[in-house]
Amino acid sequence: MGKFGACPECGRLIARDLSRCPYCRAELAPGAVTEQPAGDQDASRKWEPPERRSAPPTEEIPVKRAAAAPSSARPSHGDLSRYRPISSFGSALQLMFAAWMGLLGLVAAGRLVAWRASDRLASNPFAVSYEQASAADQRAVVLGVVGIGAYAVTGLLFVTWLWRAYRNLTAFQQAPTRFRPGWAIGAWFVPILNLVRPKRIVDECWRESAPRPTDGPRLARTGSVPWVFHLWWGLTITGRFLGSWFWLGSPDQPGLFRWRALLTVVAAFAEMGAAGAAFWVVTLVTRRQAARAASLGLEKTPRPVSRPAAVLVIVGLPLVAAAATVPALVAWHEPPAFVVIGGLDPEQEQRYEAHGVGFRYPGGYVAAESSGFGSGKPTYGYGMIALTPETPALRDHYLVVEWASGLTTDDAAEFIAAVVDMVTRTESGSPLRRLSDLVHLPFGSGEVVARTFSASEGGAWMSGAVGYGMCPSSDRLFGIRYIYPYANRQGTVLGDLEAVLASLSC
Repeated sequence: MGKFGACPECGRLIARDLSRCPYCRAELAPGAVTEQPAGDQDASRKWEPPERRSAPPTEEIPVKRAAAAPSSARPSHGDLSRYRPISSFGSALQLMFAAWMGLLGLVAAGRLVAWRASDRLASNPFAVSYEQASAADQRAVVLGVVGIGAYAVTGLLFVTWLWRAYRNLTAFQQAPTRFRPGWAIGAWFVPILNLVRPKRIVDECWRESAPRPTDGPRLARTGSVPWVFHLWWGLTITGRFLGSWFWLGSPDQPGLFRWRALLTVVAAFAEMGAAGAAFWVVTLVTRRQAARAASLGLEKTPRPVSRPAAVLVIVGLPLVAAAATVPALVAWHEPPAFVVIGGLDPEQEQRYEAHGVGFRYPGGYVAAESSGFGSGKPTYGYGMIALTPETPALRDHYLVVEWASGLTTDDAAEFIAAVVDMVTRTESGSPLRRLSDLVHLPFGSGEVVARTFSASEGGAWMSGAVGYGMCPSSDRLFGIRYIYPYANRQGTVLGDLEAVLASLSC
């Protein structure tokens, strides 16, 4: 028998051992292919079996065709009814990110001031006054509250914009998205996963919104995205990581204080850059989806952005941040509350002598002076000297000597009560546990009115002694406070104050 025969359905010449006709795709039973007549060797010519040759020439012989194989090409779009414009959300996000950069500029300025203060505190424990610390705390609280509100509004707008943009991909393409549309929101709240998946969703929104979609399986496409997408995500992760405290241990460790302050400054600038990059991510994806929707007749074609307008935005965003950072930095910067004048040989006793005031203090102490009004140098009329051990591990107490003109001991009791209240609130926030009666200590031809106190909270104690008297050679009122911030020395602290008083001259 020959190798070739005729297909019983379409009549074309095929091999006898095939189970399916390669032309009409009809299923072939064994032996169904009619043998090719001898001498008919042209395999490319159609051959008719005998029963079809005997049919009248004018009669059409019906031929059963097998169903055509389905095409592998996808339609150019999916369900267009699922498309929702995202331009309004994009415009709102552009405004929010621009405002966010200005707010982050204020945050960066505040953190820079704190970092400078912490750097000074490392060498001068009196570098920041109570008033300066309170003002910094109030700024931090206000910026924190405003920042939380702005972050919440911006975050809500962004996840809604991203969810709509990701859902629109089902209208642009027939194939399903890589993830369910709900992940455009949920991916931000799943630990570990939120470090990767949101970025992949944004990348997919860019790739699948191309005006001319590429055929082929969606999951196989890994086209590049603009570099600003990677910059945005890298700065976002960096800012969030450096701004977190959990990975640096306890914030109460003095050795980490400056390091923490510096990292928070870097985190603020990283978040500022992330906000600027996010502005462009939103802009690019929004315009790309609008162009794709216009190609499908769903929207008007977006107007092209002129080069001057693009340059204005590129330059304007950093200027917004700088306009908030620089003035705030200048306005909030304050000189050290105290100027260091000591820190000398620990083996030799030292003596302070200036502005008509003198007293001895132990060697190895840091001595710093101030005008008594936040910053500046002391004068004859007003001044303050603060001392504490130079070694940080020994800083369990400090001494303050101050003077002021035009005051008398008539109000000494009120001055003492005010100082005790300020010290207990500043150092520990503890309620006052014990306040001694007024004690009168001799000093020259007059006396010093003093009181001891102690306070505790949660097992932690602080104690001290405060006294006021008149300088014998002038009309100035002087005061002495000897404070132990971390110990209960109420029984002995009065002796420490008397030792300073014994060497005091004014």
